[in-house]
Amino acid sequence: FLCLSTEPFPSWAKVLLVLLVLLVVSGGYKVEVEVDSGVESVQLVCTTTVPLPEDAQVEWKRTYSYNTKVHLYQNGSDQPEEQDPFYRGRTKMNEDLLKTGDLSLTLKYPTERDTNTYTCTVYSREGNTLMRKEVELKVKDPSHITQILTIHVVESFRCSEQTHEIFMVPVLMCVRLWRLSVSVLLLFIQHVCSSHNLRLGGGDREVM
Repeated sequence: FLCLSTEPFPSWAKVLLVLLVLLVVSGGYKVEVEVDSGVESVQLVCTTTVPLPEDAQVEWKRTYSYNTKVHLYQNGSDQPEEQDPFYRGRTKMNEDLLKTGDLSLTLKYPTERDTNTYTCTVYSREGNTLMRKEVELKVKDPSHITQILTIHVVESFRCSEQTHEIFMVPVLMCVRLWRLSVSVLLLFIQHVCSSHNLRLGGGDREVM
């Protein structure tokens, strides 16, 4: 038998339902993307399963850079004249994005200057916010390690020239490279610890 309750829907259940809907629409969490400088492109993913109106406006902005306008889709097409000059010609969105719900942004030739948090916002024709999602982009420059190694080698040669002990160059280089490797290892360990909420030498969870 099917039992139907005549009691009113609890208020706490209504609040929970609204929060769940908002969680789905907004994306629920911040997505993190990490790439190396010099790659051809990187994609900032933003998708939704909620049907969007045909006249909706999609806007990508840099969150922590005076809300710099990165890309604007309006009236059924891209609006490059509305972009910040730094991003003009470097961004692209998918076709039929309002139908497919794929609002992802492709950013070409990312550099360290592009490191920031980007916000994808969908507005209705009346200007109401339909959904919002944040994507954190981190662009690393692998050439920094090469530059550091070059500096250490040059300093080794300079030191040997000042002391007139050319035979000490290999020894000095080995010592400096060993110190550098230890520093890089410590930075890596700190990164792993911070990623897993661990602390070195103290706290509730420790790494010996």
